[in-house]
Amino acid sequence: MLPAGADATLRPLPGRDPPPAARVLCPPNAPRKSFAVEAIDAPIPILGHPGKVYVLAEDRDAVVSGERAAEPLVLHASVGDCIVIELSNRTSAPQGAVSMHAADMLAYDPRDSAGVQVGRNESGQAVAPGQSRTLTFYAHPEIGETTALLRDWGDVLRNPSDGLYGAIVVGPRGATFTDPATGADIASRSSWRADVAVPGGTSYRDFTLLVQDQDEVIGTAQMPTPSRFRARSASTTRLRRWRSAWRSTRTRRASFQVSCMAIRQRRCWKPSPATPCRSTSWRRPVSRRTSSASKAIAGLRMGSPGHPAHQLDAAGRP
Repeated sequence: MLPAGADATLRPLPGRDPPPAARVLCPPNAPRKSFAVEAIDAPIPILGHPGKVYVLAEDRDAVVSGERAAEPLVLHASVGDCIVIELSNRTSAPQGAVSMHAADMLAYDPRDSAGVQVGRNESGQAVAPGQSRTLTFYAHPEIGETTALLRDWGDVLRNPSDGLYGAIVVGPRGATFTDPATGADIASRSSWRADVAVPGGTSYRDFTLLVQDQDEVIGTAQMPTPSRFRARSASTTRLRRWRSAWRSTRTRRASFQVSCMAIRQRRCWKPSPATPCRSTSWRRPVSRRTSSASKAIAGLRMGSPGHPAHQLDAAGRP
């Protein structure tokens, strides 16, 4: 968050004047869809410890009792809908605040519905345990049919990996959503699958797949590289062979400079292949004689040792 009074001194970047703010987020005639969503503690087998999920308020008791399996929240809406979510934090107090961010595929006012407490955004974007907050999104026609990933930013390093994520699937304008198995209306329910009926268009079946990969190394300051290697890499082997050839041969300075030219595949330095060779003040003429070390270096740099295509001839050319 910006400190108090920062708006008076904070200037926009050159050439990046902020666009005028919209007067209203949702048009007055936009269909309104409301959802009561709660963040709760729930067992998630992949974690090995209690996790958290977004659920509809009407499904909370079934998920907590185990009657219904915990699964990511998937809501359905149509292009042009105004989506209002009442988010309540029902997690245990030590778990801290939660929020909901719609991953920029829905229109919203970032000052109160971004779910991220940064910059000029309104304070209190994260919801403390026992508290609630209203978020408003608009399935803008300019974006059209899309899928907005939902994720928590109350504790961005821990909560999403603990299960606080989901999606809002936006279908065609005026579409209806039914359960493929029962045919029941699921427009106000959470379901990863839906039969979508499009007025005047072709109906289709929609599936939503969310994948979670739990790795303790992700998000930490280390590379996920094993501490032991079963086989040496090709570059390590090539470097050792080059070092062995270099140490076993006495090499003059002139021969070393020729080997450098062989590695570059040019007889002299030039900006591009089309530029004629020209001498430079820092370079001196060198002998055309080569040693076995320069041949070995050229072979090891460009391919296997002793390969005819990578040796230097008596004139010092590759």
